[in-house]
Parts: sequence; C-alpha cells; structure tokens
Amino acid sequence: MKQAFFAIAAASGMLLAGYSAGAQTLFTYGKKNVTQQEFLKAFQKNPTATQSPTAIQDYLPLYINYKLKVQFAYDEGMDSLPAQQDELYQYQEQLTESFIARQSNTEALVTEAMQRSQHDRFVRHLSIPFEPGNATSEQKAKQLADAAFAQLQSKVAFTKVLNQYSSDEDAKKQGGIVGWITAFTLPYFYETAVYTAKPGSATAPVKGSDAYHLFL
Repeated sequence: MKQAFFAIAAASGMLLAGYSAGAQTLFTYGKKNVTQQEFLKAFQKNPTATQSPTAIQDYLPLYINYKLKVQFAYDEGMDSLPAQQDELYQYQEQLTESFIARQSNTEALVTEAMQRSQHDRFVRHLSIPFEPGNATSEQKAKQLADAAFAQLQSKVAFTKVLNQYSSDEDAKKQGGIVGWITAFTLPYFYETAVYTAKPGSATAPVKGSDAYHLFL
C-alpha cells in the first residue's frame, strides 16, 4: 500500500511540474517503468478525459492501482489457472466466429452485387410521402401505398396508378420513369426490393424516412 501511495505522490508531482517528454518515466512498480507517453495514451482513451481540469490527476491513482493489480495477478500465476485459460480460449473463439461471420457476410454481398450487375432492371417509381414523426400521416400513407400496390398486382396500368396516388407532378409528367438500374444505382434496401420482385412485377411498399415507395 505504501508503494502505491509513494508512486501516486511521485507521479502526481511530476504531472504538476509539467513534464512532457514522451519517454520520461512517470512511475515504477517492481522492475517495470511506466512512461508519461504510455499513461497519457491510456488516459486519452477515457471518455471523461477532457471533462475536468483535474481529470488527469484523478485518473492517475486509478491507473497505478490497475497496473499493481495486473502485476499481482501475474505474480500469483493467475494467468495460468485452468479457469482463466478456458475463459481466454472461449473469448478467442468468439472473436474468431465474429470475424468469420463478418467476412462471410461481406463475401455474400460482393457475390450478390456481381450477380445483380449482370442483369439491369428498367424501373418506374411511385412515392407516397408522409410527415416524419406523425403517426397519423404515416398510417394514411401506408394505406394509400397498400391500395396502389393492390392495383398494380391486379395489372392496372402503372401510369393510371401513378396519376391516382402520386402528388409529385414532375413524376407524373415523366411517367414515374427512373430508367435502367443495376447494383449500387439505388440505396441498398430499394435495390433489394427491385431485384427481389419478378421482372415486370411491382414491389411491396418500402418505407423510407419520409415516404412509402413502390417500384415496378
């Protein structure tokens, strides 16, 4: 305990004195040294690092105690205990599985994009806007989008449905034509809706941030 107290006192004195050299030893424990650079690197990872003028001094005793506890664990051979070894192994397995899952997902997305890029789709678009955060407005837009979708499924002409449900005059003039698309032309969830639907078939309404969208 005295060792920790003297280490804190000495290190605090050095910080107050304004030492800034990166290789300057801040404190020692046993035969090991901790430099100011090492301490400051750990301190800067602390979310509260810049919230108080005395934060760096407040963090110092915590960091020293942490170093002493880790060293005590090594001295007692805790790192070689079967339970600790098993826990470490399980943690490594979890990291490996997570990495493989992310890698597999990335490979699947690349394959998907390659496949889609070989089959362009000609797309028309109908949007039915709503006021974000307004549940009533959103519900009404959803009902209109569902009604428009039902008509498109019944093979009603897209331009007729567009003129009935769209409030976008420019879209009406252009017949809702987006044109030919391929991978990465549209935001991913819209692109997926288009490529999931059969060519020539309407997509179910896709909710955006401020509108429901249908594609044909």
